[in-house]
Amino acid sequence: MARRGPVKPFPYFGDEKGSSPVNTLPVRSGPIPVARIKGSVDKARQLTPTFLPKGQKARSPRFRSIMQAMARGVELPPIEVYYLNREYYVIDGHNRVAAAIANGVSYLDALIHECIVPVKSPEDFLANVRTRFERRTGLTRIHFTQPESYRRLLGEVLAYRDSLRAEDPEISTREAARRWYRTVFVPIAEPLDLGAATLAFPGRTVSDLYLAVCDHRTYLEQTTGQPVTAAEAVVDLQKNHPNPLTARVLRPLQRHARRAVWRVTGGPPAI
Repeated sequence: MARRGPVKPFPYFGDEKGSSPVNTLPVRSGPIPVARIKGSVDKARQLTPTFLPKGQKARSPRFRSIMQAMARGVELPPIEVYYLNREYYVIDGHNRVAAAIANGVSYLDALIHECIVPVKSPEDFLANVRTRFERRTGLTRIHFTQPESYRRLLGEVLAYRDSLRAEDPEISTREAARRWYRTVFVPIAEPLDLGAATLAFPGRTVSDLYLAVCDHRTYLEQTTGQPVTAAEAVVDLQKNHPNPLTARVLRPLQRHARRAVWRVTGGPPAI
């Protein structure tokens, strides 16, 4: 009989914050991905990895009643969570999370307490800047290695929002940010998938490279006195880099990027 390895402890909020206190931003509400609900604030030792109570598991009356409510389409109250280091920890709603996992539900409505950690390292400062950027824009797929990049990109998103308000004065910052992501960021970033970009540009993320392409485009336009497209700037960057991304690598990455866009927009465009 094969021996099983040690069971990984169920994560709880104290694992992440350690002994350091954390502050929270004002609570906000919205849907959160169930896949990123990592653990519990105070019930970790009482739960299985699927958030069921250890003693009764799926026999729990509370869990069964929530499963039945979900099956009937009953609207349930939002769960309550802490958000720290891009993961969620449940304060209230463990059975709703368990039912969502069992039913294959991808998102749950939540009241979100976003945590700001004491700055003891550059990584802490970067995490806090990113949290504030995500709160303002709703964009959670932007990953920079330098804090000032988030401030710069926020300025770009806000300028894009202001341009849209000429025709739609009521458009929110978050809706404008979603449009900017689809129409501005993704077309430039799609050939720069993280896997290949890491090989050609060690230590840089796709978001870092997006800004590098924008800077290089500006440089080429100032040098040549001619308009330069983002695609031309990408080609020139790759051509002059010692480890350019080849077409063989780029083709599958472009397919991957298009699928990412479809997930954001709800599917491929009609043909």
